[in-house]
Parts: sequence; structure tokens; C-alpha cells
Amino acid sequence: MTVQQNITSGKNVWLLPIFVFLGTFAVRFYLAYFSNVITPDGILYIKTAKLIELGESNKLMEFTFIHLYPFFVLLVHKIIPDWELAGRMTSVLMGSLAVIPFFLLIKGIFDIRIAAVSSFFYAISPRLADYSSDVLREPTFWFFSIMALWLAWEGISRGRLLYIVFSSISTGLSAFARIEGIAVFILIFLWIIWYFLKLKPDCRKLALYLFVFIFTIPVLLLPFIFFFSEKLSKWDFGFTILKIWLLLTSKSKESLELTTDIVRVMPPELPTFLDLAKSHKYVIFLSDVILKLVKSINVLFAFLAIFGIFRRKNIPYSRNEVLIAIWFGVFFITAFLYISKVFYFSTRHGLLMGIPMLVWSGIGFFEIKDRIYNWFKRAYPFHFFTRNITISLILAILIIILPKTLFPGGYDKRELKKAGVYLKSMGYSGVRFAGEPCLYRIAFYADSEYSPFLSAKTTDELVDFMRENKADLLIFDKNTNNVFYKNVQNNIDSTTFEKINLPEFEKFREYKISVYRLKNGS
Repeated sequence: MTVQQNITSGKNVWLLPIFVFLGTFAVRFYLAYFSNVITPDGILYIKTAKLIELGESNKLMEFTFIHLYPFFVLLVHKIIPDWELAGRMTSVLMGSLAVIPFFLLIKGIFDIRIAAVSSFFYAISPRLADYSSDVLREPTFWFFSIMALWLAWEGISRGRLLYIVFSSISTGLSAFARIEGIAVFILIFLWIIWYFLKLKPDCRKLALYLFVFIFTIPVLLLPFIFFFSEKLSKWDFGFTILKIWLLLTSKSKESLELTTDIVRVMPPELPTFLDLAKSHKYVIFLSDVILKLVKSINVLFAFLAIFGIFRRKNIPYSRNEVLIAIWFGVFFITAFLYISKVFYFSTRHGLLMGIPMLVWSGIGFFEIKDRIYNWFKRAYPFHFFTRNITISLILAILIIILPKTLFPGGYDKRELKKAGVYLKSMGYSGVRFAGEPCLYRIAFYADSEYSPFLSAKTTDELVDFMRENKADLLIFDKNTNNVFYKNVQNNIDSTTFEKINLPEFEKFREYKISVYRLKNGS
């Protein structure tokens, strides 16, 4: 018996998800230690965790809403003193654990082969690995949402109502992690309806399972709602209701109108995107959703997924596959509605559709493998490649994907971290900086505060802004592509502001950092 046969045999089948988890964890652990600069969102999450630790909830409510991720970061921080590394390791753990319910779900719906390959793609997917090693709340959401889906499948397919209870709880936790938790609720709601109306009709079970799934979380939340009623709206779960209402009632035409102040601080490509959306709204939005979907899962996996959906010969379509279609469809519709109201859609949003797409990528892998095998079997029946086609294709995919996964790029932004660390070493820790929003991360690494300015143009306005926000220093990047901030720098009044001599910044290639302070008497 080969190693592969031994692992996938009935007795040892539990070893496979463990191996997949360990491989997934290893990739993300590596990225966490050899990581790029922290994301802007990550700074907010760490600030939230710090305020929770200090018990300053009133201050916390002034600038953000609460969600689960900072609490997990706070727990990990008890073990890992460095806040950024604690946040990264939280994401590493949650993003890696998510592969276990993902494997078990796909194994239950299809078979162990497709589950193994789809989970392998999850492990090496560049975007999934990158985001699972950063200070982001997405991996926490992935874990609870996929866990909710697996528990729901186990409950309805095995007739175990207790699994539906736990699925409801996990769905609620996913909603406390991200607003998209409401889509997970809709998704499982549709799964239950489809299963007991179409696959195995049973109206009594349909009513019972829906009742348990819908009302488990509200009942369990009643004590929480009672004790924290005044602050509930500040939780992401409570904020979800408000945000959905705003999304449904907002008017796209009005939101597409941009003022001069907004345009000048936006990335240069965004006004063009919104201008095109005025006359071709739905085409532009649909194109952007599809683009971000492909970018999120990688072009190769997208190709395999298309092959797995439309070019099937050896793996028959099954009625269970409707579950994956519903999974993808709910998040696709959610994505389109979101971008049509907010006019922004990132690759992180695209991964919500990308994760179910990896299932079709796994199917596509076996479809292509079988075609190549049949061709080689006719031409070279005893060739080494013919006898080891599966391993050979997996190695080929690793050669193509792994460099992008382990070296995701964007290392130029590490100069922001170097700048912050350097300023801290020069004694500027604890001060408040003011400047272009994209330089926020410099202040984070300097262990300082930051006030981004959006409209100050003249010297007097800059001085007023600094005094109002109690800012000590101005910080600029001369290499910025933003015309507004470039003009502000060029018009700095040397009689009012004094440039600080920081020779280390002269060695930077991507950023030309300049720091100013008010002269005495200004």
C-alpha cells in the first residue's frame, strides 16, 4: 500500500486534514515572520485591542465599532508581547484552522480527492496566504463562516439537529467578525430549504431545522443584548443592521457625484472609475467584481475553476453541487449589491466568492489531469510522467504558484516601517504626526499618533490644523503621486516650518520622507 493509499484509507482518513492544516499553517507562519508592512486596517484593529485592554470603551466608541478580531488579538498578546506579531499570529491561526472545516465540507459534498486538492489550493493561494498572515479580521470571518457551513451540512445530511444549533452559533460569531455574516445566514437558510424541499423532501424537518437555525442565536444573545444594549449598535453585528439599511436606501447617482475636496485626495484611478460608472454603471461594476474575483484566487485557479464548471467529462455533476452554487451565488449577488452602493470592491471581498470557486478548481484539476493522462497513455504508456501524472501536475502548480505565495511583493512599503522605527530611535516616540493619509503607518511604527489632513492648503490652514489636532510634526513624501499633497509640500513656508535633519531618509529609494515642525513663535 502506497503512502497516499494509506493516508486516504478509512482508518487513517483523519490524518489528511491534519496534514493540510500543518502545511497551511507553515506557509502562513513563514509569511508572518517575513512579512510586509502592516495594513492600515491592522493599525485600527491593534488600537482597538489596546483600548479594550485598558478598559477605555468610551473612547473606543468615538472612532470605531467593536468586532471579535481585537479580542482574539488581545488573547494572543498575552503570549506574544509584540502587538503586530500578535495580530499576525491570530490571523495565521484562524486562517489555517479554516482549512479543516473546508476540507471536511468538500469531502462530505463530493469526495476525499476533490477535498484534498481544493484544500491544497486553499493552502497555497497567494491572496489567502497573504491575508492570513496580516493583521486583518478576514481570516477570523473565514473560520467561523466555513465552520458554520460545515456544521450546517453535517446537520442536514446526517439528520443531527445539534449540528444546526452549533452552525447557528458559528454563523452569529461570523457576523460579529464581519458584516458579511448576514450573507452566511442567508446561505445556510437557502441550503436547508433546498435540501428538505428538493433533495430529500420533508416539510416537518424543514420547519424544525429552520426554526432551530433562526432562533438559536437570538435566544443565546438575549443576555448579551440586555447587559450591553446601549453599546450593541457599536458592535459589528449591530452595525450590520444600520449599514444594510444605509446601503438599501442610498442613491447611487448622488454618491457618484464627487466634490473637488474629495477628488484631490483620492487615488487617481478612482475618479476615472466612478466617472465611467455614471454612464455604464452595471457593466463597470460587474466587470470590477469579476476582475477582483480572478485576482483574489489567481488566474491559474480561475482557469481550473472554469474548466471544472463548463468542461466536465469524467466527474459527473451532482445534486449536492447546488450547495456550492448557492454558496458562490449568494456572495456574488452580495458583492454586486455592495459595489453598486459603495463603489468600492477589493480582492479581500473577492475572496468570499473565491473560496467556493476553489472547489471547482479542484474538480477542474482532475478533469485536466484525466485528459493529459489519456493522451500520454496512448503516446507514452510506460513513461514516468504517465505513471505519476497527479504528482507531476501538483509539482507544476507549486512551481507556478509558490513563488507568488511566499514572495507576495509590495516590499517597497517596508520603507514605511523603517521610517517609523528610525523616528522612534531618534526620540520621536509618543508625538503626534500630521500628513498624507497613506503615511499613517510610519506613526504606528514610531509608536506615535497620527492626524491625516484632507483639505488644508495654505500655511495658515496647516498651522490651524496642527493646533486643533495637537500635532507636533508634519510629515510628507516628495514622491507622492497625489497632486494636492505635492502642491502642499511645495508651498511649505520656511519662515513658519523648520525641516528636521533626518539623514537616514536620504537612503530610501521608494519614499522621500520629509518631516517639519513649527518654528518657535509660529
